[in-house]
Amino acid sequence: MRAATTHALLALLTSLVALSPPAQAEGDASSSQEASSGGVLADEVNLDDLDDLVPLSEATGLTVQDIRILGLGRTSPGVVERELYIARGQLLREEDLTESIQRLWNTALFRDVRYQLTRAPEGGVVVWLAVGERWTTIPIVKFGGGGGSTYFIVGVYDPNAFGEYIELGGQYQNTNLNTHSGVVWFREPRFLGLRLRWSAELWYTNIVRPLYRDGTNVLEGGYNQERLQVFNAFDYEVVRYVQVGVGFEFDNDRFNTRNLTEDQQAANDAFGLDLPSGGRTSFAEARLILGRLDRDEFLFQGVQMTNRFKRASKLIGSELNLNFIHSETLAFLRLPWRSNLATRVTVGHNNTDADQHLFFIGGLDYMRGYFDGQLRGHNFWQANVEYRIPSVDTSWVVLQHVGFADVGDVSDSFADLATFERAPRTSLGLGVRLMSPRIYRLTVRFDYAVTLENDTPQAISFSAAQFF
Repeated sequence: MRAATTHALLALLTSLVALSPPAQAEGDASSSQEASSGGVLADEVNLDDLDDLVPLSEATGLTVQDIRILGLGRTSPGVVERELYIARGQLLREEDLTESIQRLWNTALFRDVRYQLTRAPEGGVVVWLAVGERWTTIPIVKFGGGGGSTYFIVGVYDPNAFGEYIELGGQYQNTNLNTHSGVVWFREPRFLGLRLRWSAELWYTNIVRPLYRDGTNVLEGGYNQERLQVFNAFDYEVVRYVQVGVGFEFDNDRFNTRNLTEDQQAANDAFGLDLPSGGRTSFAEARLILGRLDRDEFLFQGVQMTNRFKRASKLIGSELNLNFIHSETLAFLRLPWRSNLATRVTVGHNNTDADQHLFFIGGLDYMRGYFDGQLRGHNFWQANVEYRIPSVDTSWVVLQHVGFADVGDVSDSFADLATFERAPRTSLGLGVRLMSPRIYRLTVRFDYAVTLENDTPQAISFSAAQFF
């Protein structure tokens, strides 16, 4: 429902966008500020030139006497230290060092993470870490489209505000050149110094929602939806691959027919469409996140399932009572030639008759080749598969080529979906991605999709981010 939506080839202009899930350490990685050598660029450091190097096989089981961090300019040493599973005075274990390096990669703040070990004069080992910082103060100039909807966004954000791995941001969004939306947000991945992620967002969205008859591309009307939304959530990492979370969301919706096209207004009149009822919806949310995605530059590896249960109740100030269940599984496999096999499987259910809270599935976010929101209902499933392989792979620019398949369906009957009462909607296509490893999450995406039905309502899909 936060889908935004402007013109096809504009996506190839430079754009910048972000998301930032984190990681954290166990124990007290207490290397001091004096032990960190900020101001030395990682590119200028050859860790192999250090004296008295010790192979990891020999260093395992020795005491960590010191931790030296090289390459920090803007980022506080404490940001790195919080991610470490190693600490001064503890015995070095290979799995702890490996996990520490991976967690630094997973912050996405660094374009390079390396380590080396040397003998300490007093016995034990010194752990040397060299990191290369990414540029993270990002002006947002984002264009995207798919499924007949287009958008542009301008704003600014920084996932490393004040050098403390805190994300602050704000943006303005224009959809289809006639509606205006905006959001400000705050994310603290290490709230209170714990493995606790705090997210807070304030949205005003104003979008036109076209409606299509029974999942076809036959327009039956539309409406303009204005929403004020407040969202607040906490996610805690219980153990390495398990997170639990709680959240609260407040929506206040209003509906009108402003900004509709002539075709949408004519369809409203022809089909006698009634506007949805506006009002307040308050959700309490519980989340369970299993698994983890590990990153290495632009490549990912691992499996992560995010399960969400939301309940709207009059007991917490909602004018509606409804249940919402949503589960998304992401799986990535690194393959030869710096390629990635990427998959996403999503299922959802809700029990409301309020149109604004149904699932809207289409080309902007789930099913390329279809109109945005072309499929809607109480239940849905969908899957995406992409094979991503680069033809250009440098420290400044990566050009990635993608082949993909999207499949899924929506129905008011869960039984119809579970028994495949009808053939699922399917599209196939090719795409390209332009990325820069030196700039935080810079990706420009352009996809062309063809559906396996009689026609393809909207073949072009593009944005300043991977599709998933």
